Amino acid sequence: MNEPSFYEHINSMEMRHAYQLIYSMRMITEIAEAYDDAVDNNQDLCARSMLDAFYVHIRLLDDFLVKPTKSPKDFGPFDFGVTWEIPTTDAARRLLDHWEVASKYVVHFGHPRVPDDVGDLEPFEIGSKFFVAMAKNALTVMEPFINAVEELALQENADAETLSVSRMCASTLRDALNEVCIRVGLAPHETKEG
Repeated sequence: MNEPSFYEHINSMEMRHAYQLIYSMRMITEIAEAYDDAVDNNQDLCARSMLDAFYVHIRLLDDFLVKPTKSPKDFGPFDFGVTWEIPTTDAARRLLDHWEVASKYVVHFGHPRVPDDVGDLEPFEIGSKFFVAMAKNALTVMEPFINAVEELALQENADAETLSVSRMCASTLRDALNEVCIRVGLAPHETKEG
């Protein structure tokens, strides 16, 4: 039996899912880094676009990590072959709060977004400082997921010398997590919550 090619590995469904997670992690950290500059330089359209994109991507990560959707069209941790229980950490609880804000004010034209009385609108904080804090929450919750992917790769490949999809996925996700943690001033080892 022929081993899958490198090309087949990098284009596997698991790797395509990993690329989507990495894209969202990069978006929230890059926006957290650049948002205030856009505001300070009166780049209003750019800043508004960043605000919406930030909340879309934080909600995508929330859906993946702490509020899985029931749609068969959406992928989640189980699609990586790992056992995943939604964390009960402070960072995970804060992610649920971020999901609520994103769902009310950015992603849907629901009644909470346009209440009957304008006084019912709940304020929420925006700006690089707040985006960095939200990104740190997402990255902290992403850590145990990536640990699970790495553990699975080790179990599947204990004796293998070839690069498998699970090893490639684990390595790619870990490298990306380390990169984005540094971007928001969070050392990768600081993502572990006690």
